[in-house]
Amino acid sequence: MRIIYIKANDVWEYFHENHVIERKCIAEDTTFDVKAYAYMENDTITLTVESEGKIYECIAASTKEDCEDAVEDVYEFYMYCNIDNLEEDFDEGESEDDAINDREDQLFYAVYDFLNVVAEEEDLDRDDGQELIRRVLEDILEYLYKKYRLKIRRPMFLEDGKGNEVFVEYPYGYMNTESGI
Repeated sequence: MRIIYIKANDVWEYFHENHVIERKCIAEDTTFDVKAYAYMENDTITLTVESEGKIYECIAASTKEDCEDAVEDVYEFYMYCNIDNLEEDFDEGESEDDAINDREDQLFYAVYDFLNVVAEEEDLDRDDGQELIRRVLEDILEYLYKKYRLKIRRPMFLEDGKGNEVFVEYPYGYMNTESGI
C-alpha cells in the first residue's frame, strides 16, 4: 500500500515554515518496504529513498521548484509501481512465465544485435558470448533506468517486503540488487 504523508508541492514549506531539521518519512510503499525521507540542512532539502537499510536515491534540492520536482520524481519512480497497470501490457491468455520468457528473449536478441553492430568483428557466438550478452543487458537496463528514468518492461517475480512473490512488469526502482537499484 502506498502512503503519501506530505504532498510533493508541500514538502518545501513543511520543512521551512515549521523549521523541521530532523529526518522525516514523507511517503512509503508498504508492499515493497520502500520509504522516502526528507530532512533540511542549511536551507537545502535532502531526499533519500531507502529499503531494507539500503539507500537507493539521494537528492538535494536548494529551491522550492527543485524540491517539488525531486519529490515528484521520487514519488513517481519509487512509490507508484506499475503493478496497477499490469493489465495494459500483460496478455491475459499468456502465463506469467511465458510473458517473462518472451520478453527476456526480446531483450536478449536486442542486445545481441546491438553488440554485433557495435563490436563488428567480435564473435558473440563463442562459449562465453551468452554470458557477456546477459551481463551487458543487466548493466544497460539498470543504467537506462537510473540515469534516464526510462520505464523498462521486464516482467519478473519479485519478493515484496513480506517475503511474498509478486509478478511485476516494470521492476526497476523496486529491485534490491547489489548495485543499488
